[in-house]
Amino acid sequence: IVNSASAGGRVGGAKMATTAPPDNAMAALREKHKWHADFVKFLLHAGAYKKVSATGRTKLRDHGEMIAAAGATLSECRRCLTEMDAGADKDEGEASAFRREVVEALAGTSDVVADLPRRWDDLQRPSGTDPDMDMDMDMDSMMLTLSCVCRGLGEAFRYRANESTNLYDIPHHDPTLCGKGTIPWTSSTEVLAVLHQQLEKIQLFGDSVLSSSSNYEQDKLALKRLVEDASVSLLAGYHDHFRCDPQNEEIARLYDEAKRLAIPLLRTSYVNEDGDDIQALEMSLKHSCFEGIVQICHDHRRSWKFCGPFSPVPPDETYDIRLMLSGTSPESPYVHLHGSTDYRTGLPFCDFVLNWYADRGSNTEVLELGKECSEALTRFLRNDNRLGDLAWIHDLRIGAHERAADTLVNLTSSIFRGKDAGAPMDLWENEQVMSLAKLSNKLARSKNPDSALVARNSTIIENSLNLVEAQRILQEDDLDGDGSEAILPPDELIVLAVNKINSSRDVENIKKYGLCGLAIAHATSSEDAIAMIHGAATIWEACIRSDIHTWNSLARENSMAVTGISEEDLSQRVRGTAFVGVNGEFATSSGGSMQGVGFLSNVHVRRRVLESLGSNEDLGKLLVHSAEMVGDESCSFKG
Repeated sequence: IVNSASAGGRVGGAKMATTAPPDNAMAALREKHKWHADFVKFLLHAGAYKKVSATGRTKLRDHGEMIAAAGATLSECRRCLTEMDAGADKDEGEASAFRREVVEALAGTSDVVADLPRRWDDLQRPSGTDPDMDMDMDMDSMMLTLSCVCRGLGEAFRYRANESTNLYDIPHHDPTLCGKGTIPWTSSTEVLAVLHQQLEKIQLFGDSVLSSSSNYEQDKLALKRLVEDASVSLLAGYHDHFRCDPQNEEIARLYDEAKRLAIPLLRTSYVNEDGDDIQALEMSLKHSCFEGIVQICHDHRRSWKFCGPFSPVPPDETYDIRLMLSGTSPESPYVHLHGSTDYRTGLPFCDFVLNWYADRGSNTEVLELGKECSEALTRFLRNDNRLGDLAWIHDLRIGAHERAADTLVNLTSSIFRGKDAGAPMDLWENEQVMSLAKLSNKLARSKNPDSALVARNSTIIENSLNLVEAQRILQEDDLDGDGSEAILPPDELIVLAVNKINSSRDVENIKKYGLCGLAIAHATSSEDAIAMIHGAATIWEACIRSDIHTWNSLARENSMAVTGISEEDLSQRVRGTAFVGVNGEFATSSGGSMQGVGFLSNVHVRRRVLESLGSNEDLGKLLVHSAEMVGDESCSFKG
């Protein structure tokens, strides 16, 4: 039936020459349409039409549309050539050659309307030349070709809207119908290729050709309308194909290329003169062009994002991407975005937006926009190392306090691993991070008091804060006060504490530095027990050596006396030594929490101290006895 309609359409026009004057060609097309409409009505009255499938009816309508489009193409071509002749912009020879090329390209259009897409393609090229060679890109050729194509398509769309129900008994647009035969001819690959080529030419030469126009404002307005029409038709055509075959890789690729071509053109100065980007945004949203959506919203968001939450000027919701990110409900106009993925990256919408801003180093925007898509942000932060150090901010927002504390602890882990792990934080940064970790870990403990991770992090946090405080005390005369000094690793802090002890002559200062050194040694206990023992022994030895002459003298005297020095006398004479002073402070201030670094409580520490002092057994006994007198811890260290 469809073939009969196409063949019958030639009746009344077969005897015409292919170069028939426009009036005769238009008359032939009117005759074709009358025959075509009569044929469809005949099928209806004969009862045969009800047996024609949806595909068949679509093909019949396509033929009617092509007749209408062919007439519009010829009419528009005549109008353009008439205007060109009246303008007299070209010399007579050039104008004649151009007209001849146009006539040859459209020759036979009224005879076989099904060849109309090929005629449009021929119109883009000079006759008799390499098909890959473009026509001279002057304003006349570009405007004529695009005008003819858009006018033809426009007439086809009007015909479809007017006649689909009345003549063909099919809906104007039925999204439930999918299949090769149900895709209208206006979305055929031939038509889409012509549109794509025309838009590519405008992309390359539009500005330069327009700038040389003798009637700039009129041509700019005409080009604006043509670009809009061609872009809409191109994207709609590929959408028809993609809707019916979303798994087709070639269709997906061409659809993506069409989006990346058409939408930037809709933002050009001669199309988007007011700079509002409304049409470009609408097309981006309709066709799920994530790149276009984000870029447009970003460009317009810059004008209000710094106003702050108390600004009397609210953001323009038209360009507010936050609404699009959160629009997942069925009622939302943006819900379709969340069912789509970007062709090039394979990312869903929310992930694409976050990745887009991360690629540009806009970490603040990632976290801010991530408020609207919490799950996507969580996934992004776990899988993308670029913002891994900021994941704790999002974790705190969503109440994942244990994970937030662990992330914060790991931020400062380089100070425990040493310099090879990378540049450590400065004092102020470390203290702030660990203070946040401490608060977060307390909240985590309230939810899960038996968590092993919470317990481990609690120890690390306290040790880290103790190291910061110890360094401040040891460097109180050297720090600038702004906390910008790099935090030192524990082994360097031990050396610093020993140097402070050795250079001081004030017992109170030695006591302060000695306790700092022990606190530093204790901070390494969870990481390295051997380092802890070595550090503690080094501090105790330094304290003893600060009064070594006193201790050696007392040891000799005590060994020479028959009954030794009385305990009361010994207590009076050692009370002013740094070793006894540190022991006293240690016993009262540590509260048993630092047993591992005690002189008495850790036999390994005591043994290493005595070995370092030499083989003087009398001195060792005197030190132990003196320490016991000040009530040092008595429990043994079990390593």
